[in-house]
Amino acid sequence: MKRNKIILFILFATAFFSCKNGKQKETVSGMKYISFREKNGKKPKVGDWVTVNMVYKEENDSVLFDSRSYGKPLRFALPEPKFTGSFEEGLMSMGEGDSATFFINADSMYEHVISKGKNQTVIHRPKPGSKLKFDISLVRVQPYQEAEMEMAMADSKQEQAERNALSVYLHEKNLEIEKQPEGYYLLIQSHGNGKAINAGDLVSINFSGHFLNGAIFDSNGKTGKPYSFIAGKNKAIKGIELAVLKMHEGDKAMLIVPSSLGYGSEGLKKPNSLNYLIPPFSTLIFDIEVVKSEPLAGH
Repeated sequence: MKRNKIILFILFATAFFSCKNGKQKETVSGMKYISFREKNGKKPKVGDWVTVNMVYKEENDSVLFDSRSYGKPLRFALPEPKFTGSFEEGLMSMGEGDSATFFINADSMYEHVISKGKNQTVIHRPKPGSKLKFDISLVRVQPYQEAEMEMAMADSKQEQAERNALSVYLHEKNLEIEKQPEGYYLLIQSHGNGKAINAGDLVSINFSGHFLNGAIFDSNGKTGKPYSFIAGKNKAIKGIELAVLKMHEGDKAMLIVPSSLGYGSEGLKKPNSLNYLIPPFSTLIFDIEVVKSEPLAGH
């Protein structure tokens, strides 16, 4: 009787944990995964845009990345698998609406992704010989053209919203500032006595940058040293590159840079994060002082 109870308990426990943990499966290459939900939805192929919720962690369940902490799912064009048994291969075995956990070789992940700087969320090498666990929920699959059209329409709306916000800002501040042909605004507030800046000059500036709401996002005051770059060599955002070529050494100016001449629809993310330093479609305002400008040797 006691032996029968033990057998029943084992059968019950097996059924319980099997249901709880999902169905164990393998991809074509033999990568193991556990399927929790299968909706028989559309499967993605290379080039399709996918929207996913994703958590990945080390073998000891230490979380390395959780897309849910950023308030919205990840969305990206599915690239070619970078190695056999990769995250991309796992995604292509899923259908829209599915959820699963994939066990990915940490050594391969490090060699083909992390060490090449293609992954911005893992900042250390996983334990050699271990597995990384990817918990994935595939929310949406879209053909490339459909996704591109949808994003273009969204970008158009955001661009218009950005223009409207800048128009309101200029009106509220009662700013008389000249719009340049390239689309930025430049107001020289005080003229210096130095020479004009030419492309190829090494330029040093003091600057402070803020958003339309007044929040400061950057300043060379953090370092106590002027920011230096070679004018006309794409070493600063386009709006600043264009503006300094209309300035002289010693000038102080207010510069308004639309996102099209700044960080555009991509924005600028914090290192090792999906949080933004500069959100997409952000108009930037700079207070700039040209401290020094000098030709480089040999120019």
